[in-house]
Amino acid sequence: MLSAHFPFSGSDPDELCTHILAGKVSFSDKFWKDVSKDAIDLVIKMLDANPKTRISASKALEHKWFNILKSTECSEECDDKVDKSVLEMLMDYKCESLFKKSTLYLLVKMVKGEGFCKLKKEFKKMDLNKDGMISFDELKSAYVQAGIKVSDKDINSLIAKLDFVGNQKVNYTEFLVATIDRTTIKKPDLIKDLFKQFDRNRNDTIEQEDIVRELQTLGRKVTKSELSGIMKHYDKSGKGRIEYPVFEAMIMG
Repeated sequence: MLSAHFPFSGSDPDELCTHILAGKVSFSDKFWKDVSKDAIDLVIKMLDANPKTRISASKALEHKWFNILKSTECSEECDDKVDKSVLEMLMDYKCESLFKKSTLYLLVKMVKGEGFCKLKKEFKKMDLNKDGMISFDELKSAYVQAGIKVSDKDINSLIAKLDFVGNQKVNYTEFLVATIDRTTIKKPDLIKDLFKQFDRNRNDTIEQEDIVRELQTLGRKVTKSELSGIMKHYDKSGKGRIEYPVFEAMIMG
């Protein structure tokens, strides 16, 4: 597990068995160069062929490598306060139009997991009951712990801005839409791929039924009024469709 490589080697099964029985361990630099000296020391002691001198399970757990590991885990767990800059980004998030918010939501889902480690940790700190959602109480608690004064009205307003699905909570993707570096998703190839996802008929335009369908896949029903507003804003040709240059400009803007 430490090196993704077995500690014993051999050109054939017989030679391998001979090395195992003799306790001849191989720590090739190619596979073990990034493993600490303390970890290697523990492995050597556990693989001692002599049962009388081999380290016991209880003594192994007292080895200094485990103490280093525990110390690292503790420092991460004990730092349970949410990064103040993340909370400020959430509060500064500008409410996008429904259509733009949906495209950002989809783009984040397309790239989610690529370099979002820090933001994922911050989300987990806020998600106190570990249900994958940030509730009103959890969001307010994060601000209180960070020493940022907010009213109930502020929290409700923030949730309303972030909540794309419409369940009065904030899921991980909604959280990312407000906090990621937008340059991560504002990439021509990604935007083109997303346009194609809407344009199932391959006629180089997005029509009303395309918007309804894609938003429904995200669990968001679109009202006639909302759909009318989207087309009024983004249908520059007046032909009931959204063309790629307008779509790209909306996301890049």
